[in-house]
Amino acid sequence: MFYRAITIITLTVAFVWVSAGTAVSAQTIAQTQVQSQTQTILSDSAIEAQHVYHSLQEALKEPEKVYRLSLFGNKLTSVPPQISQLVNLQRLDLGGNQLTTLPTTISQLKNLQELNLSLNKFTSLPTGLGSLANLRDLNLSNNQLVALPSDIARLVKLVRLDASSNQLKELPADIGRLSRLQVLEVGENQIKAIPSSCGDLGQLQRFILYNNQLTKLPAELGKLANLKELSIIENSSLNSADLAKIRKLLTKAEIFE
Repeated sequence: MFYRAITIITLTVAFVWVSAGTAVSAQTIAQTQVQSQTQTILSDSAIEAQHVYHSLQEALKEPEKVYRLSLFGNKLTSVPPQISQLVNLQRLDLGGNQLTTLPTTISQLKNLQELNLSLNKFTSLPTGLGSLANLRDLNLSNNQLVALPSDIARLVKLVRLDASSNQLKELPADIGRLSRLQVLEVGENQIKAIPSSCGDLGQLQRFILYNNQLTKLPAELGKLANLKELSIIENSSLNSADLAKIRKLLTKAEIFE
């Protein structure tokens, strides 16, 4: 009896043995399963098929089931830090509110693919946005931003960036690191010069720069072999010699001037 009791206790707390002979606790296995579930990146069509939550309170009742959250036009002045509990969130719409800041916990939404922050009152954004490693679409338009986040170049999966209708005076010098970027919209700002690293945006197809304060264009823009559209309308101080050079280099792009 004493031996059997020891055996039962031992089995209760025993490790689960895997084929390689390594001991792994049941708790570790459970944690691994949870982690694998929270690392699933959905396709666009799969995201479209998901239920859209329109209330953060409702979403937090079943956080692991939330892939889409739209709080557009709710007159929000802040976002609760608990939003980080939505570990599977992949599309977040916070547009059309009165936000001036974001909780630092937003950087924990590692599966986020689309983020809409347009039509708010942001003058700056937290550097934590650079931690959103799976972000593909970022809409920052119609705010009061004077600069893009300093770590935005870490968003290496970004395909579309819209920062139009702000108060930007320049683009980050290392923006060329966004090697997958296809659409870059920064019209209606106060940009005077484009960094030469923009020439490294090899996948760029649309570059929207209308209504800025451009005085020159870097020759490196001529390297954008996939560019289909370049809009530089309403940049009255643009150097005509630079423009002529770019026209010769970008023979496949439609240039609006």
